[in-house]
Amino acid sequence: MVWINLNKFLKRFEGFKPPKEYVQSSAAEIVADCLDININYKNITCRGGVLYIRDNNPLIKNQIFCGKEKLLSEFKKKMGSRAPQEIRFGWF
Repeated sequence: MVWINLNKFLKRFEGFKPPKEYVQSSAAEIVADCLDININYKNITCRGGVLYIRDNNPLIKNQIFCGKEKLLSEFKKKMGSRAPQEIRFGWF
């Protein structure tokens, strides 16, 4: 009987994502919504307030660079204090 109640309680936390995965998936969603560019969330990481995107396509890099201010403001709206302050490209 106790296990049934505990199981119901733990079901509430099933959909929670770890903080790193939350930032990665949120960043991928925001880029897709704002610029219509699909980037795999595994190619995104955030360290020290800097969002790093790993992509070799110069067209995608240029579009993200041109929409940088729009992206950063959307990050601020959606993620609040966890929002990155800068976007960079490179290997991580």
